[in-house]
Amino acid sequence: MYLPKLRRINNALSEIKSLDPESALSWKLIKRMINDSTLTALKLGNAWLINLDELCEIFTKGEAK
Repeated sequence: MYLPKLRRINNALSEIKSLDPESALSWKLIKRMINDSTLTALKLGNAWLINLDELCEIFTKGEAK
């Protein structure tokens, strides 16, 4: 059973920055990807939840849905 790694945008950025401190990924870029439907997201209250695996896949494979 696949269980997605849902993270808030800031938490996803923290995990990526811990792996790559010089990453140019920003909150604004992720929000733009959500608005463009490039990245699937869930709105829960005031928080946006994104699938960390999907975000990493977009940048490693260079493909979006």
